[in-house]
Amino acid sequence: MKSIPRLYILFCVVGMVSCTTTQQLTSGSKRTFVNAWKKSGLSKNQQVGLSIYDPLRKETLISDRADNYFTSASNTKILTLYAALQLLTDTIVAAKYIETKDSLFIWGAGDPGTGYPNIKADNALVNFLSQTDKVIVFSNAHFKARRFGQGWAWDDYPYAFQCERNALPLYGNRIWFEKSEDTIQVIPNYLTSAVSIQSGPVTGTAKSEWGDRYIFTSNPSIKRERLSIPITFFENDTRFSWEEITGKTISNTNRMLPEMTTSIFGSLRDSLLKVMMQESDNFVAEQLLLNCSFIELGYLSDIDFIKSFKQKYLFNLPNEVKWYDGSGLSRYNALTPASIIDILERIYQLKGKDYITTIFAAGGLSGTIREYFKGPADRPYVYAKSGSLKNIYCLSGYLITKSGKTLVFSWMNNNIKDNPEQIKSAFEQYLLFVCDHY
Repeated sequence: MKSIPRLYILFCVVGMVSCTTTQQLTSGSKRTFVNAWKKSGLSKNQQVGLSIYDPLRKETLISDRADNYFTSASNTKILTLYAALQLLTDTIVAAKYIETKDSLFIWGAGDPGTGYPNIKADNALVNFLSQTDKVIVFSNAHFKARRFGQGWAWDDYPYAFQCERNALPLYGNRIWFEKSEDTIQVIPNYLTSAVSIQSGPVTGTAKSEWGDRYIFTSNPSIKRERLSIPITFFENDTRFSWEEITGKTISNTNRMLPEMTTSIFGSLRDSLLKVMMQESDNFVAEQLLLNCSFIELGYLSDIDFIKSFKQKYLFNLPNEVKWYDGSGLSRYNALTPASIIDILERIYQLKGKDYITTIFAAGGLSGTIREYFKGPADRPYVYAKSGSLKNIYCLSGYLITKSGKTLVFSWMNNNIKDNPEQIKSAFEQYLLFVCDHY
């Protein structure tokens, strides 16, 4: 076979570089990443989907079952984040009100920050109500949601990750037990009569199925601690809690929300979003979804809001999202990696890299992935939202490569048989490989 002169090869390469180099490099990268993915063995023992996308080149680096549906767990919070960024102002509405000659009528907007120790908020609504001389009247006529979401596990009622939802949340909708030496404070205090305090070798909380009895078990050797348990709300519990914190007498009405009202602004949106995305706070996610509903629809309904938001903002996704709540507690939620990638890219285009690295958990540094995905020289390279339920682990977010490029990825696992810690470690090595080679 006759050899081709090197000079001729060089001439051809130089002549084509402007129009084909990017395509050739991307194609080569794709083969590299696909081969590394196959060698990782991460798709052998469970249902798995993966997509990695370059938003600058508008190209997918790898796609493995990216159009398959997966139970998304807390990756569902990415949808709630996108909704909040589209609809909520920097300071969210805590309530709307009207004044008459002698009364102040309040319609709560679901702000989760009021009195919640996990959120540093000014409690503007508490201050506003504390200062009025008028008769305060709460209306719940605009609350169209149920206390629990569709597809939530009924037997998770004693756990702080599944709190009830309402229009005027306070203290994270939980009872807090604050111990200092031999003193134990119950907040809200009016529920003290329903609490049993006992001693034991293991500190913990419990409650009856119907929420008429709460138990705090305290280890005498522990001098300072704070634990919480969800409140089961009966008819007047919201009113009693707010009376206690404001020092005012409050009554209830079923008066509908009028068109002309004044807004009371409460918590900072991004402070709430940080807690939701980094610590995966389900209560904040659910209440933020209801707050979005209040702004968009004028009433609080997770079901109606999700339907409306899908029609207006999510109609052109690669795959329809099966979306049922704000937090991902529902087993009904089902998303595809391809659709998550699309939403993550929209967030990236809307807010930029600096915002993303502030709101999302940083691998090896913060939130639910502080123990994994630690970057070289302790510099984070993964900013993502994890999602976990029994036999499920998902991770979706952004990858900062060694060359400084930002990639979007979604990795979803259902029906995990083995220890999920093992697949996390293996995927960590795969992302490091992508980071080093792109």
